[in-house]
Amino acid sequence: MVSPIYLLIIPLAVAFFISFFDKIGRGLSLLLVYAAVAAMTALSGYWLYTAAATDAESMIFTAGFAPPLSIALRLGLEEAFFLSFGNLAALGAAVVLFRRFAAESVTTMVLFLMVILGAQGLVMTQDLFNLFVFLEISSIATYS
Repeated sequence: MVSPIYLLIIPLAVAFFISFFDKIGRGLSLLLVYAAVAAMTALSGYWLYTAAATDAESMIFTAGFAPPLSIALRLGLEEAFFLSFGNLAALGAAVVLFRRFAAESVTTMVLFLMVILGAQGLVMTQDLFNLFVFLEISSIATYS
């Protein structure tokens, strides 16, 4: 089973490395963004299928500790449904924003990925502190 933490790792890693790949060419950075959004959509769809078929849920504690020393993430049927819906919407938004991504600076793509990251964190988090952290990530990326 694929760990749901990848839904947070993928946009973070791509947002970090995308400026380096943009120096090589804009086409490569666009490919990386669309591959990341497609991968997140596929992962959330996989989790939706798995949760619906087996009624499985996953609790993840980052950093090897139990809460409150780590981020507690839960992925069950409800979270998988909202993640799938949100990632499908993000994929549609990425298709619509193709011209803007190609014309604007790489910062536009980074902020787009950060909005997706914050939304996914809001859906999966299980504690109030990290809820505000993911809300802050989303709001700062949206404002910028």
